[in-house]
Amino acid sequence: MAKLPALVTALTEVDGRDRPTIDHYARTIREAGFIPTGKRGVGAAEMDVRAAANLLIALNCGSDAKQAAERVAFFRAFILNDASDPQGFRTFQAINSAQNFGEALELLIGGVPEIILRGVRYIDEKWPEKSDEFRQIAKSRMLASGDVVNCVVKLSLSGVEIKYRAWDDIEWSAEFSIPVSLIETALIMERLKTDRRVTCSFGLPTLIAAFKALLVDDHENVISAVT
Repeated sequence: MAKLPALVTALTEVDGRDRPTIDHYARTIREAGFIPTGKRGVGAAEMDVRAAANLLIALNCGSDAKQAAERVAFFRAFILNDASDPQGFRTFQAINSAQNFGEALELLIGGVPEIILRGVRYIDEKWPEKSDEFRQIAKSRMLASGDVVNCVVKLSLSGVEIKYRAWDDIEWSAEFSIPVSLIETALIMERLKTDRRVTCSFGLPTLIAAFKALLVDDHENVISAVT
């Protein structure tokens, strides 16, 4: 398992914002209990898939770091509203039974190897007549930018979506909505009174970065094995 600095470093590489900004979000939600704490140095707490999911939510909550912890709790509680046939994906099948979005995102991060493997198979089956070099380039682009195959998580205050796309086809999706118990709170806090909507999203490269950070020394072998 990785320490928090390693997770922050990995997500900084795909987020587009600078390291101090990512650090600020991480510190804020750690102080609120959404990331485990420990001693400094070798005694620092190890990050798990829950911590990685919480940091991803914080970074894509559509707000500044001051409200990040509140938004993590808010988005984690979103409940599954609709989901399509997982088509044999164990990860998506598990998400279809998730209690809330927080649990679903944890399952999604843990399912990165399966998602990559299915993407690799899709590329091989879609272009069997193409050269090995062509297919390898397509696989590299999938890993680096979510091209050809992608799994996108989109967050807005009105709902959360997860979509797995292969080329132009949405092969699986799940939608999460605000639980009834939070609707009144959301309205009181003026989250839904405005017609302006802020939507944030991240895709397969970010999920891979989180997964790799958690595995530390083993991640290259795992990713290489499925590509």
